Amino acid sequence: MSATRDGKMWRCQFYYKDWQGVSHKKNKRGFKTKAEAEQWERDFLQQQQRNLDINFENFVQIYYEDMEHRLRENTMRTKKFIIDLKIIPYFKKKNMNEIKASDIRAWQNALMKKGYSETYLKTVNNQLSAIFNYAVRYYDLKDNPCRKAGSIGKSHAGEKEFWTKQEFKQFLVTVENKPETKMAFLLLYWTGMRIGELLALTYNDIDLEKRTISVNKAYQRIEGRDIITPPKTPKSKRIITIPPFLTEELKEYTSHLYGKLTIVQGDPGDGKTTFILNIAAKLSKGESLDGGMNFIEPLNVIYQSAEDGLADTVKPRLEQAKADCEKISVIDEQIKSLSMIDERLEQVVIKTGAKLLILDPIQAYLGGGMDYEQIQQVGLANEARDMTKKLAALAEKYQCAIVLVGHMNKAAGNKAAYRGMGSIDFFAVARSVLLVGRVEEEENIRAVVQIKNNLAAFGHPKAFALSEDGFQWLGDYEITADEVLGGIAPKAGQNKFDSRGSRQMDMQAYPIGSLPAEIKWNRRSVCFGNWQKQTTPYRAMGFLI
Repeated sequence: MSATRDGKMWRCQFYYKDWQGVSHKKNKRGFKTKAEAEQWERDFLQQQQRNLDINFENFVQIYYEDMEHRLRENTMRTKKFIIDLKIIPYFKKKNMNEIKASDIRAWQNALMKKGYSETYLKTVNNQLSAIFNYAVRYYDLKDNPCRKAGSIGKSHAGEKEFWTKQEFKQFLVTVENKPETKMAFLLLYWTGMRIGELLALTYNDIDLEKRTISVNKAYQRIEGRDIITPPKTPKSKRIITIPPFLTEELKEYTSHLYGKLTIVQGDPGDGKTTFILNIAAKLSKGESLDGGMNFIEPLNVIYQSAEDGLADTVKPRLEQAKADCEKISVIDEQIKSLSMIDERLEQVVIKTGAKLLILDPIQAYLGGGMDYEQIQQVGLANEARDMTKKLAALAEKYQCAIVLVGHMNKAAGNKAAYRGMGSIDFFAVARSVLLVGRVEEEENIRAVVQIKNNLAAFGHPKAFALSEDGFQWLGDYEITADEVLGGIAPKAGQNKFDSRGSRQMDMQAYPIGSLPAEIKWNRRSVCFGNWQKQTTPYRAMGFLI
């Protein structure tokens, strides 16, 4: 078949046989001219012939199709960039079986006139040689013309310059007020890790007691996507022993990232629980909620809910959010209700290795029948502060982030600190506080605004949408806390115990995924765990982990 008219455009239709000898019909449309359609057909048929009576450009496409299944994505991208830019333009119309050593030397001479570095010349020449080696090995090319032509460039560009210890100390002074930068350079300098290995490092890769770091993966940014891959070579997987002073630096650094107390507050019905459940769902699969957040590993999360039924509300919501419910567990409260100073919280954190604990709502976990009116009384406010401090100590001891979800009270005025959680003392102890509220004139949109942050700069306001299709993260949104609180349209929008509680009885933590839908409890609690991350995946939103 030949090229034919297709409206105002051209198309080609023809039959070909694949590598197994099976006939197929090919139909390709969208060519502006008949000549373009016919050329595309010739190139396609050449690539299917699998012999060396084929021009260089088409053979390279065969080479790409084979190698992309065998090389790391980023390695393949680099290879294509060099070949497409420096090699194909010179050889593309020459047949593979007609390229001679003299052609290679002419190309090398043209390349050397460009003024490229010796190491770059060597790299480009190696890519061309690799194509011909592929043709020799798999397509019976007699020999590699690059070998006859000889190589160009150098594998090493001479001596490399390194910072001396004194020079490195001088540099550290300039980043003393940038803890993330300082910690990154300390690790790079004293461990010899590659940058991609450093960026893929998680807390679980670090053993502060044994003073070791396990290097087992690497981070790459490819076409706007965060990719975690194996290290560059098999031998790159290794255990690095770190000096005592670097261990202390890591302890200090991670103490500011993990094990902090965060409050999420807002009016009833404004989407606080939906927001938190969707975060839990993402974390259970090691996914990010926001494109600007770092990639993390799958986590377990502890989520205590006193208002929503586990089987009829919480579990369906998590399933709708596509959570891995096997990573979401439950503490049985049938015998004894839970409070925020209950020792079972610590027991479950230890048992599950949990790194995130959520209490929703915090007012239900005050214990002793305390409520909002009582904690306003003289003396009881201090008790509220003491309870919150104990939670903060639990978070720090086990490097477990704790999130308290609470309703806003109806106090007059718009200051969030005095409207939330029933007592200013909760607000005072928390390191970060997030306000969730409706966006005026936007029925389905909810805003998330940080109103306190003791450890970092305030995060940019975010937003999410609630609809019949579920939860949709919108990302950055221009709105202020005053606009959320005042209803003002934003200027711009985008374990079991006996009855005395003195003797532990068969403490149970149930994975949500194992619960049948018909289970009904009087009080429910859920557990999600192991918070691992590279830096602070939710810092942009205000979570201090």
